[in-house]
Amino acid sequence: MEIFQTEQLDAELVQDCFDDFGEKLVSSESLIIELEQHPSHDTSLRSLFRTIHSIKGNLGLTGYAPLVPVLQELEDILDLVRQGDLTFNPKIGDLTLLLLDHVRRFLDDSLVSSAVEYDSELYKKVGGAIKEIADHHEPEKQLLTAISLLDPQTKLDSLEIGESFTVDYPELAYFSGLLPAIETRMPKWQGRVPRLIALCERMNQLDGNECDIEQIAAALYTHDIAMSFLPKSLLISEKSISENEYNHVKRHVYACSFLLSQSDHWELAAQILLEHHERVDGGGYPKGLSENDICEGAKCIAVAHAYEAITHGHYYETQHKRPIMRAVMEISANAGNQFSEKWVRHLMKAVKVH
Repeated sequence: MEIFQTEQLDAELVQDCFDDFGEKLVSSESLIIELEQHPSHDTSLRSLFRTIHSIKGNLGLTGYAPLVPVLQELEDILDLVRQGDLTFNPKIGDLTLLLLDHVRRFLDDSLVSSAVEYDSELYKKVGGAIKEIADHHEPEKQLLTAISLLDPQTKLDSLEIGESFTVDYPELAYFSGLLPAIETRMPKWQGRVPRLIALCERMNQLDGNECDIEQIAAALYTHDIAMSFLPKSLLISEKSISENEYNHVKRHVYACSFLLSQSDHWELAAQILLEHHERVDGGGYPKGLSENDICEGAKCIAVAHAYEAITHGHYYETQHKRPIMRAVMEISANAGNQFSEKWVRHLMKAVKVH
């Protein structure tokens, strides 16, 4: 670790740099989301390149020398993307976000301390991995290397199963016992339900335990049990599905809910499943309910499912997951329309993103 002394920096320039970076960070996040949907959008590609170039330039002029080399390497990658020599993909977006997050934390520290500790070796390793990408040496592998260096949490350890949940009801033990067969059919689902239960439990605790976590657990178990009966081609598809296929998938809310509606004890869990694809703005399905009409458990599960889909979805190989900050950024962008703002706040606290 090394120490960066801020005493020699001009205080006015530092504040201007900090304010400008905040604006450009928001702009970069929006551009990255746009490019993940439209990776060849020329205007967005050029805008992202110019934004990173401007951030790097401002940091250099202000005197933040340790940050400049690695941002130059990132700029070189984005230049290749802009010129069409590389295709923008989610990993490039994640790398950009993680580097900008390191810049943000460096700037934050410099505003409150005259001596900022930073890992110069980390920056060198990340810069080296990015340079390998620019040289077209196994770009996908080097992208994952750089991402894992910046955020070690993206590297999965074995099944990365979440905290254990105590199974008190015989029915829950039965549901839990079905998971190995489901995970055999869908290997990428290994550890998924325990992770979701652990996340929902943390979010519910932040909400004052207003929801019955056992009802939520039953809903999560039954959801994946019912989903496993869908054609495997739909479950593993990384491409856009047809309208007929989408309608087929949408019917899973009834199948999930029906399984639990046969038991009086799981009536709330059945309701949670029926409503977990509703949106707080009324644009969801199956009934188009708005926020006040959707049960809290369904709103909790909707946020947890989205987080799981982003961090452990199709974009990455099974041994990697997406950065937490990337998931929170996308979910936060949909707070108040797709997701409950309250439950998004609980998610941010549960996964410790500030």
